[in-house]
Amino acid sequence: MRELFKPFFCSFLLSSILTSVTAQKKVSTAPTDKLKQEAIVDIEGKYAEYKKIALQIWDYAEVGYKEVKSSALHQQTLRDNGFIVHAGVTELETSCLEL
Repeated sequence: MRELFKPFFCSFLLSSILTSVTAQKKVSTAPTDKLKQEAIVDIEGKYAEYKKIALQIWDYAEVGYKEVKSSALHQQTLRDNGFIVHAGVTELETSCLEL
């Protein structure tokens, strides 16, 4: 008899969990949601470009705190995307400040 109720109990438990999870979904109407969605679309639209940059940095294979080529590429990418970059803001040659 116990084995007869096992499938029923499992399906009941699963449906209860799913109902509880879907009932907890919150529809957000925050003003930032539109901006977040635009940012996601923009980032995903530049995936190939970002992947190329990441692979280039990986190919440089520079040791820590000596990433001269990587830092230069990073800084140029930021400049190309409208950031103001101040290089060498600390004693580290590769340091920069993005505004």
